[in-house]
Amino acid sequence: MWTVWSSLIRWNDILPVAFGGTRPESLVVFQSSSQFIQFANYAALIGADPQFLQVFLHTILFVGFFILICLLAGLGIAAVLDQRIHGKDCSCGCG
Repeated sequence: MWTVWSSLIRWNDILPVAFGGTRPESLVVFQSSSQFIQFANYAALIGADPQFLQVFLHTILFVGFFILICLLAGLGIAAVLDQRIHGKDCSCGCG
């Protein structure tokens, strides 16, 4: 939930705000200056880089094909392992 919330606000809590001495207490790192901006961060991300949508589409395709290949390989291995083993029910003691 924190990731979703932090993607919908504008905040500067990571950058140092005030410097006043050499002690760690004098460094104000967290300033509560968050402003709810809805999806402006995502719009800026899409608008800032013309290749973003192409890279995003390639990532989605890569993940989709990877999941499909893993699913098919898993089903294939399960089908092979589910087959009856010949000689398993041999009553002569040879299997």
